[in-house]
Amino acid sequence: MTSQELKPEPFEREPIVAAEAELAELAKLEELLSAIDNGKTSQRPQLLNPETGETLQIPESLLRMLGQITHQLSKGRGVNIETFHQPLTIEEAAYLLGVRWQYLAQLLDEGAIPFTEGQLFRRVRFDDLMAYKKKWEELRHQAIVEIAQMSYDAGLYLVTNCQGHKLANTEGERSREPVTNTSAE
Repeated sequence: MTSQELKPEPFEREPIVAAEAELAELAKLEELLSAIDNGKTSQRPQLLNPETGETLQIPESLLRMLGQITHQLSKGRGVNIETFHQPLTIEEAAYLLGVRWQYLAQLLDEGAIPFTEGQLFRRVRFDDLMAYKKKWEELRHQAIVEIAQMSYDAGLYLVTNCQGHKLANTEGERSREPVTNTSAE
């Protein structure tokens, strides 16, 4: 290995946690980024190069990342950035899905996720992996809703004292409404 290959990444590998004094400013920044992400404002933030006076538009991908980072930091959580090669190795793709690489290899063999053959190993495009993950999460959510509905219909599911929940009314008795698409934060 050459000394060039051993150079560290150009960013810190340690998680970053916001100082207590930064939390109020982070909350304001999170509100701004959320408004941009939700389309409540058409103006996009820009960076000004103080040396040249050049104004740079912040790319959409960076705005989304800043929104996620700001949200976590404003809650007092640590943030760590990981990079992945494009296309992804099976191990990287499995890590992103939260599964073992052997299971991912099985999914590839079944054709559930498109892949390409590299010189030695199969590779997965990030977009294909995220499309599979989104589809899987939608199916998982629907299955959970169906199970909750079956439990409710069988009289095994009673929600009480849950303000605003579709299965509870204000008296703490079960309502007659079926389970509908509910989502967590």
